[in-house]
Amino acid sequence: MRRTSPADSTATIVTNPQSRPTVRVGPSRIPPVRRRGRNVPAAIAVGTLILLVLGGVIGPLFLPDPAVQQLSSALQPPAWMAGGSPEHLLGTDHLGRDELARAAVGIRTSLLTSVVATLVGGAFGVLVGMIAGFYRGWVDEVIMRISDIQMSIPNILLVLTIVTVLRPSLASIIFVLALSAWVLFARVARAETLSLRERDVVLAARGLGANDMRILLRHLLPNISGPLLVIATFEIATLIIAESSLGYLGLGVPPPTPTLGAMISAGQEGLTAGVWWPVVVPGVVIAAFIMSVNVLGDWMRDRLDPHEKTRR
Repeated sequence: MRRTSPADSTATIVTNPQSRPTVRVGPSRIPPVRRRGRNVPAAIAVGTLILLVLGGVIGPLFLPDPAVQQLSSALQPPAWMAGGSPEHLLGTDHLGRDELARAAVGIRTSLLTSVVATLVGGAFGVLVGMIAGFYRGWVDEVIMRISDIQMSIPNILLVLTIVTVLRPSLASIIFVLALSAWVLFARVARAETLSLRERDVVLAARGLGANDMRILLRHLLPNISGPLLVIATFEIATLIIAESSLGYLGLGVPPPTPTLGAMISAGQEGLTAGVWWPVVVPGVVIAAFIMSVNVLGDWMRDRLDPHEKTRR
């Protein structure tokens, strides 16, 4: 009997002159798996978004009333500067209102308007885009020509016109932002539906007797949800900028509800006198919000890209 067992072998071969060689499988050595490094920017973006969301949702419960005016404390600097007070960590504005409390309510207002407008506009855009790509013909032509007409009008001009006609309010701002967001969702949903409507899974579902609504919701929508989620994240950042711009121009959510854009507009007059915190505080919040959402959207795009997964 002769036995051979190489050092790196995963099996032992036993030869017997009176029988056929047999193989005894021993424990195999699994090569070490190299863990992928964590995406540090995405982790920082998620942490920043969590802090901002918690500050906007829970912060107003523990902070002073943002509408209370104390003229004796007007333009008080932040707590770490000379003349600051721990009662107003980020200082006060020209009417003595707490900047931190107003920024927290402004975050909540921006979150509410941008997220709700994205959901409403995205749902409508995805629905009409899938219908246009699935049925083609005159339905596709009508929907796409309407989207072309809206895209030919500058977005800011369309938003300002409608807000002026409807008068500024929370409902009108959400409606206008949703109206400006549906076109992008509709075009992407149409393009993805066109590429999937002739796939085997759709043809098989149609052959088994599935109706059009079931095919759209059960078979097509889950397969196009990846790009739509990425678009939704970027659209939230875009709508935050639009809502802040309307507040800056005085066409946002009306007082006494504070908005980040209105805070910048009210505080810019003090910049020449060195009073920077009424402008910097809401500006930093908007910048942190937009940068975090964009980084998160880039990370989601890389994770949901099938070609990127294949390379990995």
